Amino acid sequence: MKRLMTLIILGCLYPLVAFGATWTVHPSGTSVNGAYDIAGFSAIDWSKIRPGDVVTIRGSEGIYREPLTIAGRGTASAPITVRAADGEEPIIENAVVFSGASYVVFEGITVRKSPYSGVIIRDGSHHITVTNCTIHDNLLGIWIGEGAGEAHLISTNNVYNNKTHGIAVDLVNCSPGNETVITSNEVHGNGHHGIEIRGNYYIIEKNIVYENGFSTPGTSGIHIYSGSAGENSGDYNIIRYNISYRNKETSGPDGNGIQLDQWCDFNEVYYNICYENDGAGISVFDSSGSRVFNNTLVGNMLDPGKSHPFKAELYLAGDSSVNHTRNVAVLNNILVATRSSVAPIAVYDPATRNDLTIGHNLLHSTSGDLLYLWGGTSGRDLAVWNSLAAGGGDDFAGDPAFAGIATGGVPSEPADLTPSAGSPAVDAGISMGQTRDILGNSVPSGKGVDIGAVESTALAESPLPLEPPKNLRLVR
Repeated sequence: MKRLMTLIILGCLYPLVAFGATWTVHPSGTSVNGAYDIAGFSAIDWSKIRPGDVVTIRGSEGIYREPLTIAGRGTASAPITVRAADGEEPIIENAVVFSGASYVVFEGITVRKSPYSGVIIRDGSHHITVTNCTIHDNLLGIWIGEGAGEAHLISTNNVYNNKTHGIAVDLVNCSPGNETVITSNEVHGNGHHGIEIRGNYYIIEKNIVYENGFSTPGTSGIHIYSGSAGENSGDYNIIRYNISYRNKETSGPDGNGIQLDQWCDFNEVYYNICYENDGAGISVFDSSGSRVFNNTLVGNMLDPGKSHPFKAELYLAGDSSVNHTRNVAVLNNILVATRSSVAPIAVYDPATRNDLTIGHNLLHSTSGDLLYLWGGTSGRDLAVWNSLAAGGGDDFAGDPAFAGIATGGVPSEPADLTPSAGSPAVDAGISMGQTRDILGNSVPSGKGVDIGAVESTALAESPLPLEPPKNLRLVR
């Protein structure tokens, strides 16, 4: 009796934990006997799959060529997990569609050869996690659209060789506190944009984005987009801690590492590294109210087709009929131009007529050519630049003296771009309220902030490799 009473008391103090069921999916046509064994995606009855359940997909029995529609509804404390069976690598050669789903984790699956997007999130689906997946050779990689909900996590995926975008958001807005986070993905070799966001309140961070844009002009590695002045999209996004390089544009004006495009307002772009892009490292084109700070841009604007009207590592520009580049702050950036006729920084008409805040940037040209362009004025005299309306009087000129490479060289890791002890970038910035740099090292809260994406004390080995994998296959 005493033991029974003890168990009753413990049961009251510690509620029973409900362990979810494990379902196993086999390719269509497989003979199955178990109550929790399913043959083919079309046989999955999502009404029977409860919060906390796990759906494992076998990979050793063949390739799946039917679409997988996921309509499961987990909870925050008990999500539904759809994942690869232990030790197996399932391949789906069709679309994976989240429709009316919530709190579902999709993990460890290869999705390829879909005539649509490889992964589609739509129809009110919210709190969807797509992680550790390989998504390649589809029409598009991962797409969020058609009335999807918010608060998704797109993390640690390898997204490559898709015909159009790698990851794209199409007119789906999130809200403060319910942002969708796109983080730590490798996005490369896609035909159009690496990552395109046509929505509000997205966080794009820690991604490596490279060699996108082979098939479609008007591309950028990371692109924030809105369709018109009246469209509610492209606002309040954060682009931080990304590496964007060698994105392509042989016949158009773009190929930027990062672009804030027309009518995309109140975005923040900070602690990113961009290099060897065909266009600018960062382009601000008719974007208002945005802040661009503590980025390191080196050797961009390759302009292989001589098709770029705006030539700088970082530029602010716009259409004269729109003239929407207003109230933009450009602060604490290292801007190193390595080609003649390419300036570290440029502000084009009509943006020169607007309120801008530009300062505490380090400008350098390894060719000894232009340091700046302001409307029709260009040159190397820093005093002239700092006397202009937006110059602010406190930009610097000089070699950033990177610790890991010669200035203008190609980094193999972010730590290569650490300013050395004698660099004019050291302690020359102003606090922007951030606490870490691209390597995760602490940033001072007051004085002593360095210019650029890497603090001078951040000499640890980078966790983010920059070189593409040897088995990269490029879209032509």
